[in-house]
Amino acid sequence: MSDKKINEDINYMKNKKNIIISILLIVVFFISASVYLLYNYAKGFSFQNNKNYERAIIYYKKIDFIIKTAKEKECYYQRAIELRNEKDFDNSILYFEKSNNYNDSQEQIKETKYQQALYNYNIGNFEKSKELFKTIQEYKDTLAYLSNNEIMINIQGIWQKKNDSSNWIYEITGWKLNVYSDMSIGKYIIENKHFYRLPGNMTIQINNNEICIVLDSKKSIRFLNYDKNKNIITDDLGTFVKQPTYKIKEIKEPSIGMTKSEVENSTWGKPEKINRTETIYGIREQWCYSRYRYIYFENGIVTSIQD
Repeated sequence: MSDKKINEDINYMKNKKNIIISILLIVVFFISASVYLLYNYAKGFSFQNNKNYERAIIYYKKIDFIIKTAKEKECYYQRAIELRNEKDFDNSILYFEKSNNYNDSQEQIKETKYQQALYNYNIGNFEKSKELFKTIQEYKDTLAYLSNNEIMINIQGIWQKKNDSSNWIYEITGWKLNVYSDMSIGKYIIENKHFYRLPGNMTIQINNNEICIVLDSKKSIRFLNYDKNKNIITDDLGTFVKQPTYKIKEIKEPSIGMTKSEVENSTWGKPEKINRTETIYGIREQWCYSRYRYIYFENGIVTSIQD
């Protein structure tokens, strides 16, 4: 056999070997890729079925460069609904956006904003509620809530009854209404006067464009009218004018360990009479109040209270 023929046979065998090796490498690659794909898909699918959407997304992302799967979008969508149910509204909207228009995600974003606005409305965060409702003005009954928000924003604050010797004060914070009356032993200070806060759980409600004051879970209801132009509110007690500069300060009951100054600024205030005794141990004082109430001091510190 000639040298030429031998060389051709050798080259042929080499080429055949290289082809076989290449085919084997391709087969190994596809088997490995298939195993990788199937493993991550199966793990993602398992986590998704167990409603662990965050973990499912991690595994689906690993195979996204091989196959564009709708499963990842579906997980974002499902997790968004879950977050909305947990009242994590901002992240819910973010996940709906990440679902990249999966299913009705755009409509779900509107619904999430609506629920977030309604949640803030119900807890008395009217400014935030208004801000959110304004982004979806044509959705459901948003316009009605916007109107209610505007009213509630305007009536927040402190109101004083007009031309009233008893100095009735309304304080509206969120949905809560506190009512104060001028009394010498009250534990609240308003414009340097002592006020007593009336007991009972009073709240504001809006029904069919009517503002109501509700006492103790609808045991008693009376109507409240708000005049935006005059900036006054009126009910069966009379007319109240807004006092934007008023502050309400709660003062403490006298207690052991207080100083004289702290007692004077407490609900008992200054005494009617002071009995003072000086001993080798220091100075003792008895502060006398009406209705046979007494506070005892040793060296300027309260040691006992008789009520």
